Amino acid sequence: MELTIRGLVFSKFNSIGDFATAIGWQRNKASRIVNMKQEPSKKDMEDMIATLDIPKAYVAPIFFGSMFTE
Repeated sequence: MELTIRGLVFSKFNSIGDFATAIGWQRNKASRIVNMKQEPSKKDMEDMIATLDIPKAYVAPIFFGSMFTE
């Protein structure tokens, strides 16, 4: 099973708008990041980890994909 930012957002929120409100971003920024049109900054990743309650063990696979498994 591959964990994705999009999957985590929709497992916790009803919409990207709800996620954007919770994390304190504009909806368009949240949409670009969730839909992989924009890479998150380090601060964005920290905010997503806190807002989505991502366990430390899943941070690298979610944000960096197979970079560390190949």
